[in-house]
Parts: sequence; C-alpha cells; structure tokens
Amino acid sequence: MLLFNLIASFIVKTPLLETTLYSFKSILYCISVAFLGYNLTLLKRIHVNSIVTIVNMITFGLFILMGTDSSLNSINPLYIISNQLLIINPNELIKVVLISGLVILLSIPSIINYTCVSNERR
Repeated sequence: MLLFNLIASFIVKTPLLETTLYSFKSILYCISVAFLGYNLTLLKRIHVNSIVTIVNMITFGLFILMGTDSSLNSINPLYIISNQLLIINPNELIKVVLISGLVILLSIPSIINYTCVSNERR
C-alpha cells in the first residue's frame, strides 16, 4: 500500500499522508463489501465462473453509472464508497461503522458454512 501511495502522491502531487489516509479509509469501507460478497458462498449449485462473470458485469455497470447523474447512484455501492471517502463528519463515520458491523454479523453464517470442496465432482 505504501508503494502505491508513493506513486499516486507523486503523480497527483498530493501529500503522502493524505493519500495514505484515503487508502486506509477505502480499505475499511470495502471490508463490508467483501463480507457481502462472501455471502455468495451460501448459494448452492452455482459455479465460480458464473459468479465471476456476473460480478464483473455488475461492477462494470456500476462504474459506468458513477459517471452519470442518475437516481440509481443512491444505491450504487461504488458511488457511496467514493463519497464516503471525502466525508470527515463523525456522525457519518459512526453510521458506516455500524452498517459495516451489521453486515459482518450477518455474514457469520456464510463463514461458518463455507467449505473448500467444490460443488462439482471431477
């Protein structure tokens, strides 16, 4: 992360501490998104290639949607995370921490029921 921040601060000409802070905040915000993705392991009879294809299509669509002034951006997680990185309000931070904690608690069953064995037998 330090190497990426050094390169980014050199290219964008921002202070290294500021880019490190934004990187750290984005990692904290994305942890809950990762746990939401982990819940896909509860789906039975779905192949990993199908999940990867669907997630890639959704992510591409969400990136395109970020560039527009659509009302759908209110539920776009990429747009919400990018806006949260710019907010320093403590109330918003507490709200994000509580929502992230709730998502992590809801993801505990998928963590417990996760198996490394593939759904397909070879």
